[in-house]
Amino acid sequence: MKIQSYKVDDYIKNIPNNIIGILLYGPDRGMGKERQEKIINNLGLDKNDDFNTTRLLGDDVSSDNGLISGFAQQVSLTGGRHLIILTDCNDKSVSAVKNFSDIETDAILICTADELKPASPLRKIFEEHEKLIALPCYKDDDKSIAMLLRQAMTENNISMDKDAFNWAIINMGSDRALTRMEIEKLIVYAGTNKTLSLDDVKKCMIDSSEYKIDDLVYSVASGDFKGIDEYLYSSINQENTGIACLRIISTHYMKLHRAKIDMKNGKTLQDISRGVFFKRVNEYKQQVQKISEVNLFKCIKHLQQAEKTLKQSGNKEYTLLSKVLYNLAKLSR
Repeated sequence: MKIQSYKVDDYIKNIPNNIIGILLYGPDRGMGKERQEKIINNLGLDKNDDFNTTRLLGDDVSSDNGLISGFAQQVSLTGGRHLIILTDCNDKSVSAVKNFSDIETDAILICTADELKPASPLRKIFEEHEKLIALPCYKDDDKSIAMLLRQAMTENNISMDKDAFNWAIINMGSDRALTRMEIEKLIVYAGTNKTLSLDDVKKCMIDSSEYKIDDLVYSVASGDFKGIDEYLYSSINQENTGIACLRIISTHYMKLHRAKIDMKNGKTLQDISRGVFFKRVNEYKQQVQKISEVNLFKCIKHLQQAEKTLKQSGNKEYTLLSKVLYNLAKLSR
């Protein structure tokens, strides 16, 4: 079965009993992880139960079509439903998933994957099989970010000025994991005061660029090779992994791409730069004007591919990251 994006969060609150397989796919890994946690909790399962939980990678099942089915048919020693978590699956996993869907089992399979095209065999089997479900995880837009922020502020009895609320939404980013981190920072910052002004929000959220990551982002998008050399090392040595850096940079390029489209639809440079940290406004405007829409799209696709490559890089993370950022800088020039 297939569920539309805006219905996913409501759907996972009450998953039908006949569903034995769930696919979480899309570019927002943070959202996929958050929804996976909610599904596991809503089904009353314990992912830390080693007797009833099996963790597999896409590569594991691509060479063994019966692996998922084998674990699903194992008799539990302690009782309870068996949970199988399949991470980084792709179209090579489809045969193993099909074998699993054809057996009688009370096990539940939860798969996570990156973006899958409509013609993807893996996506199609989850969308077309009556016992499987496909749940898309696309980047948050301003509307969904506003809902998350409003819900968090209400649950914690925190009030925000209208300007503060709007500024936070614009600068929150579109990756669910990073958005949650920023919201948690705001909650902690509010403390017992329980109110947040525009200045409070700016101070809290801009503090995250202390680790030079903001300097690195703008150096890359401005085509500044010297800046990349200066800020890259410090960025991934302040508890930021290479993948975290790529995701933050990706968020910036997606904002530039959206700004480009907004300008084609009649918005001005002043309109699209609202909410940008005042010290960065001129750089931001220059980047929007300078980088073509085609090259922005190329940069975003390049970042998505780079993340996959970086996961397999081992101790070559810094070298590979340097190469990726130089290539992005060239495109941005």
